[in-house]
Formats: sequence, structure tokens, C-alpha cells
Amino acid sequence: MKYIAMILNGLLLIGCQSNQGNAAHSIADTTLIADKDVPQKEMESNACAWLKIQVESYFNQEESSIMESMTTKEYYEYKMDAMNVDLGLTGSLSLTEFNKKWSPFFNVQFAGIGSGFLISGQDWKEIKLSTCDIVKETDTEIILKVLISDCGLSIDYHREISLVKVDGEFKISDVKEYD
Repeated sequence: MKYIAMILNGLLLIGCQSNQGNAAHSIADTTLIADKDVPQKEMESNACAWLKIQVESYFNQEESSIMESMTTKEYYEYKMDAMNVDLGLTGSLSLTEFNKKWSPFFNVQFAGIGSGFLISGQDWKEIKLSTCDIVKETDTEIILKVLISDCGLSIDYHREISLVKVDGEFKISDVKEYD
């Protein structure tokens, strides 16, 4: 068992080190557009490239406005409600109220109640989008299976992220948080 843990930690370290060669990009200078004229295969790689830039920029810059700009209005409101369930703040919902409000639109079982955006940890050191695979694609939506890694804390977060095209740009429309 000890050897398996050492191997897994080694693989995580290698995966995180291979991402360090990628320069951090700001959202402003690397906007990838979801253009109807772009070939399908290129569109798939654009979705993962866009998501990588957005996720890593969000955690490097720690600005809440980045979250709002990279998500649909509905998902932003849903996740803000999920983060504030039962906090007793003005406007926060009880779990029952949250489920009643959002279950017609989202699978609330994977909302990440009480946890932050994209990762469930409150603290992080070095967030990288380690893997990104297309699960399903339609004319209106791309569903990605991703692994978000905190290389500094050796923690992985398994997510299924749905992207839609809004005014020619990708937006996150849902995140299913599995851990």
C-alpha cells in the first residue's frame, strides 16, 4: 500500500511539473472564441484550452469578477447560492430552499454546497487543470471531464464541466463536483 501511495504521489508531481512550463495567461490577452466556422476538432481543443486559461487565471488572480465573467448568469447565481447555504447571511438559503429553487434546473446533488468555485478546498497553493477530456458535445454544449490539481497541496478535484456558447464565447453553465 505504501508503494502505491508513493507511485500516485510521483505521478501527481510529474503532472504538476509538466504544467509549470506553461506561462500564466490573463483572460484579457487570451480569449478563445467559439466560432461557428472553426472545424469541430479544433473547437474541442479550444474548449479545453479556454477552460485551462480560465481556471488557472481565476486561482492566480483571486478576483470574484473573473468567476462571473466565465460563467453563465444562471450558473453564477446557482453557485453563489450553493456556497452560502445555511450561512445565515442576508439572502442565503437553507438547504431545503436551495433544493427547491435550483433542482428544476441543476442536479443539486453535485452543487458543492458550502464549498468554493471549482474546488472544495478553502485554501490552495498552485492550481492547474491537469486533464481535460470531452465527454459529450452537441451543437449547443460541450461537457468536459476534468481533473483540477493543487500541485502545492497534492490534492485532486474531479469535475464535470459543461460549457455553452454565449455571444460567440464559451461560458461555464454547470460544474458537477464529485469530491
